[in-house]
Amino acid sequence: SEVTPIEPVFVDYQKEMAQFDVRDGIHVLYKKNELNDIFTLNYVFDTGTENDPTLALAFNYLSYLGTGSMTAEQIASEMYDIACSFSMGAGSNQSTISISGLSENMPRAMEIVEGLIAGAVADEAILENLKQDLIKSRADAKLNQSRNFAALQRYMFYGEEYIKRTTLSNEALSALGSEELIAAVRDLMNKQHEVLYYGPMSEEQVKASIAECHKAAEVLTPLEKSYPKSCSLTRAASCWPSTTPTSSTTCSSRTAASCST
Repeated sequence: SEVTPIEPVFVDYQKEMAQFDVRDGIHVLYKKNELNDIFTLNYVFDTGTENDPTLALAFNYLSYLGTGSMTAEQIASEMYDIACSFSMGAGSNQSTISISGLSENMPRAMEIVEGLIAGAVADEAILENLKQDLIKSRADAKLNQSRNFAALQRYMFYGEEYIKRTTLSNEALSALGSEELIAAVRDLMNKQHEVLYYGPMSEEQVKASIAECHKAAEVLTPLEKSYPKSCSLTRAASCWPSTTPTSSTTCSSRTAASCST
């Protein structure tokens, strides 16, 4: 029999996903996972290192810390026990906190991750190691021709002032304190943001879970400088694969690995 030719299907995001507000300042992009019981929940803030160059180090530092009630090892262990993981990081103009795993354990995973953000306990030894690692990697990069070419290209594209504004000098890096870095991430939870959900819950279940478990400030303020929301649907597509959500290196697994060495 004759095979029907394959034809492209163009996604209509207005039809293929739902959008709704949980409350003022929290807009949700929702797509139901019809395949399994795995969820992915992203908190997306339209701000990044172009606005605050400390954010990249702040997220990295936070991933190694514990809270007053749970050590970093205990956080990693419980996230493993409930079959969930999390990651967090900052790009040039977007910061993301991502939680994923078994859908029935989403509320507990949210509680653990948001508890870390709200109540992280500083560890000066870890911070000093991160600073020295970053300074060493910068020195090593100067000895790598391809890295030098990339840096020169970036300089030509964006100019001297942009580089200075978005890059911490070694002196500024060394002067950063734990509280400043922890506060940089914690304060994001006081800002307006989007939540991207891909999982088996219904829209109403997601709305109820976020309303109950997402401990953002009661009144969310706009970001001082944010970027157009036109990219929202594009990034939503990247978070919702056609099969199961793609796994990635997580803060919890990395912390566990660092503790086992």
